[in-house]
Amino acid sequence: MIKGKYIRIQIYITGFCLLISGCTAQKQKTGTENKQEHERIITVFAGYSSNSDDEMLAQLVKEKLDITLQYEYRPIGSASASMIQTKLATGEMADLCVYNSGALLSDLKPEDYFVDLSNMEFELELEDNFRKAVTVNDKIYGVPYGYVNSFGGILYNKTVYEKYELEIPHTWDEFIANCEILKENGEIAVIGSFADKWSSQYPFLADYYNVQTQVPDFAEKYTHGLLSPFEKNIFLESWEKCQDLVPYYQENAVAVSGSEACDLLANGRGAHYISASKRPLSYIYSDNKDLLDEIGMFGIPGKDADDCGITIWPASGWYINKNTPNIELVYEFLEYYMSKECMDLFFNKAPLFGLPAVQENFHDEQLLPVVLDMNSYIKNGHYCSALEYYSTIKPSSCEDLTTAVALGEMNAKEAADSYERDCERQAFLQNILW
Repeated sequence: MIKGKYIRIQIYITGFCLLISGCTAQKQKTGTENKQEHERIITVFAGYSSNSDDEMLAQLVKEKLDITLQYEYRPIGSASASMIQTKLATGEMADLCVYNSGALLSDLKPEDYFVDLSNMEFELELEDNFRKAVTVNDKIYGVPYGYVNSFGGILYNKTVYEKYELEIPHTWDEFIANCEILKENGEIAVIGSFADKWSSQYPFLADYYNVQTQVPDFAEKYTHGLLSPFEKNIFLESWEKCQDLVPYYQENAVAVSGSEACDLLANGRGAHYISASKRPLSYIYSDNKDLLDEIGMFGIPGKDADDCGITIWPASGWYINKNTPNIELVYEFLEYYMSKECMDLFFNKAPLFGLPAVQENFHDEQLLPVVLDMNSYIKNGHYCSALEYYSTIKPSSCEDLTTAVALGEMNAKEAADSYERDCERQAFLQNILW
């Protein structure tokens, strides 16, 4: 009998403990759910890797708006566009998408997937080159990611130039002559970073200013397969420049990454690095901040010494997913992002690595010397955007072909012919008759 009472008491106690435990667990679960409900999160499908710009912006937005930016990064190179297209088509895109402006944006059919921002009023207005690059069928779809346009050309180490008393070249032949002097003296004349294959494209792509000055309607003819033999030969010259550089790369160029190349340039262990400005200057600022003033930049020279220009890469854009469930939160973020307060705080933490993609005047003393080099081309009107901002025809094979030329595995004519065949195939897929 006593044993039976003991069992019943034990059951009551166990039941009571389970009840208390269940209530506590339910309370904890409810508390977690409430926390998640009240947390203000914006998801972002962003560029190629986490960087200091993203970290700075996330910190600012968290402090000012109590909004958490959650980044997912896509791979660099040709796989990037297909990954974005898949996410858009399957409805899996984040609240915000960071992607190229220009013709590559147009190719995504932004009217189907992104919010039209034409009637949005922001404190900061868009700079003309960027505004054109995010406008499709008279509708504006983006605001500038990172606030600045990038410039494609030749970054150089000033100390190395002073050591060998080299002048800034005004023609391609003068540039090659500089490279020859450097090579004869045991220097790395041109730094290659072909572990990152995409970097091999810049000698070809950044030469577009020299193409367009000779054929002003090149992009239109190129897109529709209407180039004459003479015009194709002008395009071939860009491939020939890639081939001309082969003897001047360092022996281990195939194993060197972009960030390693920038370290070589900043420390004077290489004289030139051909790229767009923003990423390399960001690397140098992060790893060799005190050496930034050692870096200068000039556009890829052509044949005419009196017409030296530079090729621009307008900033990538922030684009709002049409199907985001957090539209008001995203509007709140963009309104703050496109304010002078946010931009000033952003650039108080790091300098501009290009020229503003918004209509904001910066005094010369606020700009890095290398950015002043870029600005001289803008002031003289000697610039144009890269070809990909005018034409949707850019085969994914481009980086493979430019790398093959850089490594001496293919000559300029072979690469140009292969590229033309790939262009024709891409035009067919876009229902463009060649």
